[in-house]
Amino acid sequence: MSRWERLAGFAVVIAAWLALAWIGVAVYSPPAPRAADVPDNEFSAGRARVILEGLVGEGIPHPTRSPQNTIVRERILGYFRALGYEPQVQVTHSLPPRFITVSRPVVWNVVVRRRGRQPGPAIMLVGHYDSVDRGPGASDDGVGVAAILEIARMFQVLPPPRNDVIFLLTDGEEDGLVGAQGFVREHPWAKDVKVAINLEARGTSGASLMFETSDADAWLISFFARHVSRPATSSLFAEFYKVFRLGDTDFTVFKAHGMEGYNFAFVRYVKNYHTKNDDFAHADPGSLQHHGDNAWQLLTALADFDLDRRTPGKAIYTDVLGQFVVRWPASINFGLAGTSLAAGLAACVIARRRGLFLRFKWRIFLAVPLPLLAGALLVWYVGLQVRGGWIDNPLPALAAYWCLALLVVFGSCRYTPLGRTDMWSAWTGVWLFWNALGLATAWYLPGASYLFLLPGAIAVSTALLAAVLPQRISPRGLLAACCLGPIAAGVLWLPMQVLLYDGIGFMLTPVYPLSAGLVTMTALPLLSGGATSPQARTSEAGSVQ
Repeated sequence: MSRWERLAGFAVVIAAWLALAWIGVAVYSPPAPRAADVPDNEFSAGRARVILEGLVGEGIPHPTRSPQNTIVRERILGYFRALGYEPQVQVTHSLPPRFITVSRPVVWNVVVRRRGRQPGPAIMLVGHYDSVDRGPGASDDGVGVAAILEIARMFQVLPPPRNDVIFLLTDGEEDGLVGAQGFVREHPWAKDVKVAINLEARGTSGASLMFETSDADAWLISFFARHVSRPATSSLFAEFYKVFRLGDTDFTVFKAHGMEGYNFAFVRYVKNYHTKNDDFAHADPGSLQHHGDNAWQLLTALADFDLDRRTPGKAIYTDVLGQFVVRWPASINFGLAGTSLAAGLAACVIARRRGLFLRFKWRIFLAVPLPLLAGALLVWYVGLQVRGGWIDNPLPALAAYWCLALLVVFGSCRYTPLGRTDMWSAWTGVWLFWNALGLATAWYLPGASYLFLLPGAIAVSTALLAAVLPQRISPRGLLAACCLGPIAAGVLWLPMQVLLYDGIGFMLTPVYPLSAGLVTMTALPLLSGGATSPQARTSEAGSVQ
């Protein structure tokens, strides 16, 4: 294929990346809030916002054991009673001994149970109603509490579900998960809970991310994929949360005591987290809508689900642009990665024997990390110099990372074997490197392995087509197939940049230039010199079958 055809393919990849970046920002922003007049079987942020304003509208912090905390608790109890529930107040002293006082209780949990048609296990929806002493706690976790109270109202107009449903609003979460510990250790209903859904926040806006599950999560992920209409999740989130210990939640306690379930949070505008700006005015109605949708859709489905059908196993998973969830068992993950790498090596051997990759040498594969590291180091250094001005508006910084990575990676590659070889040899070197990273992450960081495994598998399929069927595929068709790997990498990696910034900010600055370099590397073969079509190269080598 001609140089102009390859340049056209490169332009298509860049255009696809720009579109995916825009789509990622749009898809992972919170949805539009629904008005208060929607039907009762649809969660309404409009109705829940009225509850939220009634709870925290004065903008007064309500930490545990403060007078305002008592006021907020009484409002919650009054709301449950008005709906016809009989709420309990659980007084618990579940703190380390040095904190316990003889004269007064420590925290007060609010617990409500909606009985199901059959006795047995229960589903629990959880939020915490205390705040820190520096902020009103409208998002952390007033939004979660308001969503739970609105869902409790919606449940009252439904027929009794199969399973019992428990609404737990804990106190003392900000003091060390005290209320959650008291519930699991002391409340008799705790032993009935099989699945818990926790609503949290680490900011005042953003999509409601399902960022953590219990260890045996294969059935949970499958259930999530079937019932949540706008998924925002990834096993990468769980890996980051576990490795970098970004903070415990009540779900940490439930998970440690053998409960299964989901942990949700929105994490944008973390600058407002635990500050005076965590007030009603800054609480995003769209985040409340997404929180409520996720909790309502899962809770209603789980309430009528036969919990005895739960199956063991762990999953690797990710949503794709907020539309659906791709998942597979973690038990086969390493095997899939190994198969993909082996298939890439087999395609390389077949292609060399047929004369497709006449100039391929193993030093091309070894040269792949060089421009990647050069670009990442330079972009990281530049980012360290300028990042301070972009904390409030990170998109220019992230865009600059990608543009610089694009320029540096392609520029430095001209001085390595990777940039001086033909298109197919460069293409093979890049994707063998990606598949090798897929195998490594499948072993050491399995939750992140899909980022390499899915694009790598797509690219390997293209390599096999080029090697096995060189005369049945037109040059333009093969060029289109060669664009699929870089575009697939963009689908998975580009939206993740915004979500990772929401979760960790610039705390791990090298993540952004490294990911930018990795993805831009996949389009490099389209600019490599001296490439011709596979048919022509086969003919030149005298290997036409």
